Amino acid sequence: MTKPGDHERERLLALIEDQKQRLKSLGAGREESMRALADIRDELKRVSRERDELRKQLSRLDRMQTETIALPEDFRFPTSGSMPSLDELMSALGEIESPNGGPAPVAGHLHQRVESEAAGSEEMLSPEVVFPEKFAATAESAEHEAPVSKVLVLLDPERPIKYPLFKETMTIGRSEGADIQIKNDFLSRLHARIVSTPGGAAIEDIESKNGIRVNAKLVGARQELRHGDVVDLGRLRFRFIDTAAEDAD
Repeated sequence: MTKPGDHERERLLALIEDQKQRLKSLGAGREESMRALADIRDELKRVSRERDELRKQLSRLDRMQTETIALPEDFRFPTSGSMPSLDELMSALGEIESPNGGPAPVAGHLHQRVESEAAGSEEMLSPEVVFPEKFAATAESAEHEAPVSKVLVLLDPERPIKYPLFKETMTIGRSEGADIQIKNDFLSRLHARIVSTPGGAAIEDIESKNGIRVNAKLVGARQELRHGDVVDLGRLRFRFIDTAAEDAD
């Protein structure tokens, strides 16, 4: 004979047993989750170590590829008589080739092959070959702009090369990000920039290793440029030409 309350007692015992099973199941699931989390943390540590090692290797490679060679203290450019005069450059300006061997591009990076005294030479693809659609669109948009009056001419011993200063600010260096990219180990990755205004232009040193000389004088952070100035960057020599200033004279 079932006593009063037995049903309630059995129900409570069944409920307690059910709760025990639930807790046991939750405990097993938690242990699995903890093991999975530990595995993920170990994998993350391994990936982080590999990432840090790759960063160190890339940093070493970057230093090897981008380190600028310091000029010797006794380095001097040849006398001015060994380079073209300003009058000669002005008379031949229209015939001087641009970096890609043809008409000067109106936009994009200006790449040029320059013999490096320490590491041979390297030739860069012109921007219209690498980015044909982008270059075409930029060139088309620039057809209606005013002609470029300011030009930087590299006084290369074999043939001068002109770099039209078509932007308000143009950087010069070895980096692919430079507007005027020249591969030369005595030139810093970003060596200098030329800032043009309607009234003239100025050259600024971007913390270069070998500095900037204008008319053979070492300059500080910034130097105003005049038509005909000779600019030395590393072992490269340029002549700054401002046809608007020449016309005004």
